[in-house]
Amino acid sequence: MRPPSGQTDARVTPFHIRLIALAVLFTLIAAVLAAQMTRLAIVDGPARLARAEARLIQRSFQPTIRGPIVDRVGRPLAVERSSWDFSVDYEVITGEWQRRQAYREARRSIGTDWSSLSRSDREAAIEAVIPDWNRRVREIWAAAATHAGLDLSTLPQRLDDIRRGVSGRAATVWQRQFEALAKRRGRTEAEEIFTERPIAEQKGLHSIVENFAETDADTFPLQKAIAALDAAVLETGGSPESEVAFAVVDVNRRVRGYAEATVPIDRATLPANLRGRGIAETPVRGVASTLVGTTRSDVTREDLDRRPFFVEESESIDYRGYRPGRDIVGSTGLEREFDERLHGAIGMREIDRASGSVLVEVVAEPGRDRRLSIDVALQARLRAVMNPDLGLMQVQQYHYGWNADGPRAATLPMGTPLNGAAVVLDIQTGETLALVSTPTFADVEPSQRDIELMLMSDSGVAALPENDRLRRRELQELAPFRNRAIATAYPPGSIVKPLVYVAGVESGRFGLQQSIECKGWIRGEFLRPRCWGWRPEAGLYGRHETIGPVDAIAQSCNIYFYTISDALGPEAMHDWYRTLGLEAEPGPGFASASSGTFIPDGTDIGRMLFGIGQGSVAWTPLHAATAYARLAKRGAEVSPILVLDDEAPPVVEAGDWSREAVRIAFQGMRKSALQGTASRLWLENRRREDILDFSDLGDAAPTVWAKTGTSQVQGKASHGWYAGLVAPAGEQEPRYAFAVIVEHGNSGGRAAGPVAAQLIRALAAEGYLGAAALDRIDPAVRRIDWRDALPMEEGIVDSAAFQSPDRFVAGAAIVHGGEDG
Repeated sequence: MRPPSGQTDARVTPFHIRLIALAVLFTLIAAVLAAQMTRLAIVDGPARLARAEARLIQRSFQPTIRGPIVDRVGRPLAVERSSWDFSVDYEVITGEWQRRQAYREARRSIGTDWSSLSRSDREAAIEAVIPDWNRRVREIWAAAATHAGLDLSTLPQRLDDIRRGVSGRAATVWQRQFEALAKRRGRTEAEEIFTERPIAEQKGLHSIVENFAETDADTFPLQKAIAALDAAVLETGGSPESEVAFAVVDVNRRVRGYAEATVPIDRATLPANLRGRGIAETPVRGVASTLVGTTRSDVTREDLDRRPFFVEESESIDYRGYRPGRDIVGSTGLEREFDERLHGAIGMREIDRASGSVLVEVVAEPGRDRRLSIDVALQARLRAVMNPDLGLMQVQQYHYGWNADGPRAATLPMGTPLNGAAVVLDIQTGETLALVSTPTFADVEPSQRDIELMLMSDSGVAALPENDRLRRRELQELAPFRNRAIATAYPPGSIVKPLVYVAGVESGRFGLQQSIECKGWIRGEFLRPRCWGWRPEAGLYGRHETIGPVDAIAQSCNIYFYTISDALGPEAMHDWYRTLGLEAEPGPGFASASSGTFIPDGTDIGRMLFGIGQGSVAWTPLHAATAYARLAKRGAEVSPILVLDDEAPPVVEAGDWSREAVRIAFQGMRKSALQGTASRLWLENRRREDILDFSDLGDAAPTVWAKTGTSQVQGKASHGWYAGLVAPAGEQEPRYAFAVIVEHGNSGGRAAGPVAAQLIRALAAEGYLGAAALDRIDPAVRRIDWRDALPMEEGIVDSAAFQSPDRFVAGAAIVHGGEDG
C-alpha cells in the first residue's frame, strides 16, 4: 500500500520534521539561556552584586590639604588656601556661545517656518538676536566689576591674551598630534586623515578674577547675576548646566607668601658711581620662588602613572595618589621634590543609602610641612642687592676699568642687566641661610607662549617663526626656572687657590712655606699657561718673581698654583675636588642640584689648569660656599642642609687638615681682602676705593677672608666670582661662608665684590653679625616692607627657640608676625 502524500517509509511526515526542528531550536535556546544564567550567577555574579550594592551605597571623597612650606622661623612661603575665582567659558570669549544662544532663540521664535527659510534668512535672524546676548554678557562683566573687582579697562587685553594663549597651545598640541600620526601612518596619509580637534582649553573655563572673595556669602551678588543669565538660557530651551558661560568657582590654590617686598638699601654704602644719599627702596618679587618651585592644578597622565589613586594590579585604592581631574601637583623645585609628603592623603566615606549609617570612613590626612633652613628676610635682602635696577647687577665701567687713554672697551653695553647667584652657609651646622638666583620667573613674567617655547623639544624649533626662535634663545639664556645657585656649574676660577694650596700641603708634595719663582710663564715665555699679568702680545710682562703662599693667594699668582696642580696630577686633584664637595650626593631639597664636573686631563696645560679652577672642572655657587665652609672647619665634612627636622643640626667638629696650612690659607685670604685682588675697585683718574669698607660699623665691623675668581667664557665676558668667610667682630673663627657669581661680569673683584659687600651688610641687618653691628645699621634699613606676608603656620616652629644657637636674637617680634629685622 502506498504511504500518504509526503510521508516517508519510516512514516515521518513534514509535520514531524518541523516538530523535531522546533524541539531542537527550543533545546538550543534553553541551553543558551542556561549558559547565560550560569554566567550571570557564577561568573559575573560577584561583579554584578557589587554594582547592585554600590547603588545602595553612597561613596564620597574628602580632599586633602597640601602641607605648607615655611622658612627657618616659620614664615609661610607656600600654603594651600580656599578661595573663589570668577571664570568665563572660552566660547564666550570667542563669541561662539552667544551665537549658539541666538541660533536657538531665533529658531524657537520662528517655529516650524524655520526649515523653509533660506540660509541667508536664517543668518539674518540669528544676527538680529546676537546683540541681546552680547548685552547680557556685558551685564555679567559689569557685575564682576562691581562685586569681584574686575578692571574693565584691562579686560579686552586679558581676553585677547587668553585667545592668543589658547590658540598657541592648540597649534602646539595639533602639531605634536600630527607628528605622532605621521610617524605611525606616514606623512602623506596623515595629511589626508588628520583632524584638528578642539583641545580642553577651547572648551573650558578660564579664570578672569582670582581670589576675589573670602567667604561664600561674598560671592552671592555675582552668583545672582549669573543665575539671571542662566534663566535666559533656560527660556530658549538651552541647558545652563551643559552650556556654562560664567561661573564662580570654589578653588583650592597654592598661595605664595613672603614673595614680594620692598627692601631698603643705604645708598651711601654703594660704589662711587652709584652712591647717593638716603635709602634706595628696592622692590623684589619671587623672593624664594625659584627654590620653592611651582604647582599646577591639572592632573596629567604622567601624574596618574606615577602615583595612581586606583592601583589596577591589586585593585586597591592608594589614598595618597592622584585622581583624574583637578588637584594640586608639584611641578618644579621643592614642590615637586617633596610632592608626596606635601600632598597628604584623600579621605573617603561610604554611607548606606537606606539606613544612613556610615559603613567605611577613611579620614583625610593633611600633607606634612617642610621647614627650610632659608631665612627669607636675608634672602629678600640679597634679591634686592641683585636687582639690576639697583645698579650692582648691571654692566658698569668699573667692571672693566680705565687706562691712560680712557675707559677700557667693554664686551657688553653699559647698563646691560647681569644674571647671577649667591649662597650663604652657616659653617657650624651647614644650614643654608640664603640661595639666591637671578632672574626668576617672577622677574621675567613669562607668558604661556614663553613657557611652551622653553618646554619645546629641540626637534620642533626649526618649524618655528623667526621671532619665536629668537625668544626661545633669549629665554634659554635667562633660564628663569633654573636655580643658578645649585643647578648651574661654572668653572670656579681663582677662588680655588687657597684650597689648592692646602691640597699641596696635605699631599706631602708641597711645603708649608714653599716659595716659587713666577717669571710670568711656566713652560715657555710665549707658551700657555701663563700668569694673569703676562701677555707679551699686548706688551704686558707682569710677574710676581719669588713668591710664598700668603702672597700667592693674595695676589692670585697663577704660576704658584699651576706648580702645585702639576705636581699632584689630575687624579689627585680630582680626589681633592671631591673632598671639597664636588660630585657629592645631594641632600634633601637639592634634587635639582648639579653634581659638578671634573674630566681628568693629563695634558701639560690641562693638568695645570685644575690649579686655578679652569679647564675641565666646574662647580656651583653652593659647591663654592661648601668648600670654603670645609676649609674653615679644617676639612670636616660640612654638608649643606636645606630642610630642617625637629631637632637642630649638630655643630660640626673640626677636621684633621694641617692647622698651620689652613692658618696660612686664611692669612692669604685676609690679605687678599685687605690689600690684594679682593680689596678694592679701581676708578677713573686712578682713584680707588675699598670693596669691604665697613667703617660705618665702627668696632662692630666683621672680619672677612675673601678670594676673587674669574671664569673665562669662550667669546663672551668672563664670569666674576667672589667667595669668602665672615666672622662677627671680636671672633677669630669664621661663622658664615658665602659665594657670589656674576655672569659675564668680566672681573670677580670688580663685579662680584660689591655684591658680596652688600651680602655681608645684609647679614648685619638681620642680626647675624651680632647686636653691636645691628645697632649700627640705620633703623630705616632694618625694616623690610612685605607686601604679601601670611599668618604664621601653627605648630611648625617653637616661637621661643626659632633662632639658630649662634645668631643674635635681633627681633623676637618677627616670630609673632611683627616687623622683619
